[in-house]
Amino acid sequence: MKSTYYLTRWLFVRWIGVVYLLAFGSLLPQITGLYGHEGILPLQAALTSLRANGSESFLSSPSIFWLNATDPMLVGVCLTGCLLALFVIFGLFPAGCLFILWFLYLSITSVGFVFMSFQWDIFLLEVGLLAVFFAPWRFLEWRAGSPEISRLALWLLRLVLFKLMFLSGVVKILSGDETWRNLTALHFHYMTQPIPNPLSWYFDQLPMWFQRVSTALMFVVEFACPFLIFAGRWGRLMAFFGMAGLELLIMVTGNYNFFNFLSIGLCVLLLDDNILEPLLKRVLPEKCLARLRPSEEPRPAGSVSIWTQRILLGAWSSAIVVMSLFIMTRMVQSVTLQSFGRFLFPVVRAVAPLNSINSYGLFSVMTTTRPEIVIEGSADGLNWKEYKFKYKIQALDQMPPQVAPHQPRLDWQMWFAALAPNCRRTPWFMAFVQSLLKGSKAVTALLAENPFPDHPPRYIRALRYDYQFTNFEEKKVSGNWWKRSPQGFYCPAVSLN
Repeated sequence: MKSTYYLTRWLFVRWIGVVYLLAFGSLLPQITGLYGHEGILPLQAALTSLRANGSESFLSSPSIFWLNATDPMLVGVCLTGCLLALFVIFGLFPAGCLFILWFLYLSITSVGFVFMSFQWDIFLLEVGLLAVFFAPWRFLEWRAGSPEISRLALWLLRLVLFKLMFLSGVVKILSGDETWRNLTALHFHYMTQPIPNPLSWYFDQLPMWFQRVSTALMFVVEFACPFLIFAGRWGRLMAFFGMAGLELLIMVTGNYNFFNFLSIGLCVLLLDDNILEPLLKRVLPEKCLARLRPSEEPRPAGSVSIWTQRILLGAWSSAIVVMSLFIMTRMVQSVTLQSFGRFLFPVVRAVAPLNSINSYGLFSVMTTTRPEIVIEGSADGLNWKEYKFKYKIQALDQMPPQVAPHQPRLDWQMWFAALAPNCRRTPWFMAFVQSLLKGSKAVTALLAENPFPDHPPRYIRALRYDYQFTNFEEKKVSGNWWKRSPQGFYCPAVSLN
C-alpha cells in the first residue's frame, strides 16, 4: 500500500504549534526579569552598546529587537508568539505563521545571551524553519483537498531526527567520559540533572545493574534506531517506538521543558496515514478527515509561489548538506577533513546567524556531583536570610518539582553557575547579585520568596553546597529528599559600594 503523509502533516503542524505556544508562553512571565530595563541583562542597553562598538549587527545577529528592545516590545513579542501559535493549531495560514514564529524566536535567541543558550532553543529553530516548507501554503488549512506535500521537506525533517539521536550517542563516546563507557552514567544522572522531578528520586534508588542495563539500551536506541529511518515503512515504525519511547522516559524522569515533546513530534513523521488514520478517527469526525485528504481533481503544473518554495527549499537543503559536512569535520579530528571544512567556511559563515543548522549532543560528559548555590542577604552583615527560588533545589525537605513544559531559565542557569568553583567564572551571576542589591522588582519576581520586600539588603553573599539524594532509610527517618554538606563561599559578601 502506497504511503501518504497528509494526516501526518496535519498532526505534525499542530504539534509544532503547541511547542511554540509552550516556548513563548514559558518566556512571557520571565522575559522582563531576564532582559527588561531592570532585568538581569537589560537587552536595550546591551544592543545599544553593541551598535556603538560596531561588533554586532542585524546581519550577524538577526533580531527584531534591533528596532526596539523596550519592556513592552519584549512582552509583545512573546504575546504575538502565543497568538500565532494558536493560529497554527487552528489551521489559519499555518506556513506563514510558522515563518513569523521562527523569526520571532530567532530574534530572542540571537541576542538572548546566556539565558537562551540551550540546545532545545536552536533545535526548535531548525525544526521550525523546515516546518515552514512542510506546512500547507494556504490561508485555511481545513479547505477541502489538501495541497501536495513536499517529500524533500519531510526527509529533511527526518534527517534532523537522525542527527539529534545519532550525534547524541556519538558525543558521549567521543568525549571519553568514563561513566558512559562503563555504563554507570544513569547512576548519577537522576540526581545531578539541572532540575530533577518527583520520579527522579525513585529512579535514583534503583540498583546499579538496572542503571547499567538502562544505559546500554539507551546506546542501542541512539546508535541503531536512527538508521531504521531509512529501512522502509516497518523499519520506521520500529524506529518510532524506540526513539519516542526513549524521549518519553526522559520526559517522565526529568524537567526538560518542550525538548522531549518536540523530539516525539519529529518521531511522528515516521508514521504514515495508514497508521494514523485509525487513531485520528477516534478524535476527528470523518468529514474533517475527508478535508485533509488530497483532492481527486488533476493538480495544476505549479504556480509561481510553488516554484518559489521549491527553489528556496532546494537552496536551504544545499546549505544543510554543506553545514552538516562542516559539523562532521569538527567532530572527527582529522587534518584532511578540517582542511575540507575550511573550504566550506564561506557558506557556513553565511547561514550560521540563522541558528537553524546545528549539531546536538546533551550530557556528553556526565556530572557526578551536584553543587548548589544558596544566596543570602543581610542588612547588617551579621544576620543573613536566604533567597528562595521557585524551582531550583534548595530546601532539604523540598520534593523535586514538576516544572516541564515550563523552563525557569534563571533556575536552570543557577545549575550551570554552580559547576564553576566561584563567581569569577560566571559574569552574569554578578549582574544578578547587583539586581538583588538594587531591589529590582522584575528580578525578584523570578524568585519564590524575597526576604527583603520593603527595602533591598545591604550585603549579598553566596554559599556553595554539595547536595545528594537521601535513600529510603534516610528519608524515612528525616523526611528529607536531600542531604547537603558545605563547600565554602561561591561569592563572598558584596555590596553596591
